[in-house]
Order: sequence, then structure tokens, then C-alpha cells
Amino acid sequence: PPNPPRWLEVVNISKINCDLKWTEPDSDGGSPVTNYVVEKRDVRRRAWQAVDTTVKDTKYTVTPLNEGSLYVFRVAAENAAGVSEFCELEDSVLAKDTFTTPGPPYALTVVEVSKRHVDLKWEPPSSDGGRPITKYVIEKKEKVGTRWVKSGKTAGPECKYRVTDVDEGSEVQFQVLGEPSEPTVIITIEDPIIKIVDASREHINITWKAPEKNGGSPITGYHVELINARPVKELRFKAEEGIIPEKKYVLRVRAINAVGMVSLPKTLTVRTI
Repeated sequence: PPNPPRWLEVVNISKINCDLKWTEPDSDGGSPVTNYVVEKRDVRRRAWQAVDTTVKDTKYTVTPLNEGSLYVFRVAAENAAGVSEFCELEDSVLAKDTFTTPGPPYALTVVEVSKRHVDLKWEPPSSDGGRPITKYVIEKKEKVGTRWVKSGKTAGPECKYRVTDVDEGSEVQFQVLGEPSEPTVIITIEDPIIKIVDASREHINITWKAPEKNGGSPITGYHVELINARPVKELRFKAEEGIIPEKKYVLRVRAINAVGMVSLPKTLTVRTI
């Protein structure tokens, strides 16, 4: 019989299988090696279990394994004269996935909304699960719905995406996976009422459209909530006082007419740089 195989090692292991490789014997005993015998043993048991007795290559994937169990493996070579002694793995290995799912992306922000698309951006997760992130999956949920459904995925690891499968007038929110991110606020799919002109560490500059109805009295101004105390006359506003870098702001604009009636607000979320 041949000498035993050499240098048996574990290439990769998961909760259900283990990839082994080894080197052929340094002597075939005068007759070519025809195959290899692979066996496994749960360390809680004494008996070895034959996995495959007809392996032709010097590598093999052992499956199935029981998640959480410790295993040892061994390999023997066979020729026309018989089976060699076994080459046994020196240490036991745990049947467990080496990698985990990435953590949740954070700072998910709605950049732009129109009746045809929604632009999203976010920051990468603090943990990639042990492997580089290759793509992100975007999900959406209707305001009246209970299920998150896949809306698309990025082409690569970029932290932005344009969602185009939206219906004008619908109210939806979005989340991004690895693990689910914090979802966005519920937004209405419509052409922008409020738009960001620019934002820096020291100011936020926005514009908006006039309301379709004035309630029977001329519009006299607009309240930009949490920023200005007095109504502004024009359809734009630059907020500078009290703006803090790298902070998320939610802006709301209300129209006010000559008789003091105030409209429902339109909302916009923006992060200073």
C-alpha cells in the first residue's frame, strides 16, 4: 500500500460543510494511487464515519455537518495493494459560519423626490461582517402596507441609489439592507414642493413652490419652522443662525394668508456637511 497522504488542512469551514485539501503520498508503494478515503468524526463520539471512499482529487468538501459541532477529519490513500494509514487533522474545527451579515447602514437620507423617482443616500455600516460589502439592497413599504418589498439594489458598494419604481401620489418609506437601516420618514411621491439649493457647515438654502390654493385670501408670507420667527415674503429662505455642522435638520414650510390662516406643512430633511 502507499504511504499516507501529507499535510491535510482545512481550507474553509461553514455551519454545513468543510473544504479539505492535502498532498499526495511521498511514495505510492510501487502501484499508482487510484483514490482517497475521507472520514470524519464528531469529537463527542469515538467512531469514525466514512464520508467518501472514491475521491480522485487531493481536495474534498465534506457535507453535511451539524452546526455548532466540533469535527476532526482524516484521509487515506489507496492503490491496487490496499489502503494506507490515515493522515489525521491535528486540531478539531467548529462547524460555524466564518462570516456574518453586515451591520445596518446609517444616516439614510432622502436627497430628492419627484413623481418619477426618489434619490437616497446613506453611510456604510460600522461592520462589514468580515468581507467587503459588494452591494446594498433597497426596500420600500407603502404607508398603508405591512410588508417591506425589494425595490432594487446598487450596482456596487456605492452609498446612493435612485428608486424609480414609484407611483405618483403614493406614500412610502425606504430602508437599506445589510441588516435593515433605520427607515426614512414616510414621503409622498410628487414633484418637489421644497428643494435644497445648497447646504454647508454654516447654512441651509431652500426654495419652494407657492400653494395651489390660497384659501380665498392672498398669501402674505411663509413660516419656515424652527428657524424663522417672522413669515418670509419670497419663495426662498437661507437659514444661517444656529446651524451646526454634521447635523440633521427637518425643515417645515407653512403658507399664511391675509386672514391669518396657516396651511399644513411641507417637510424636508437635510444634513449639513
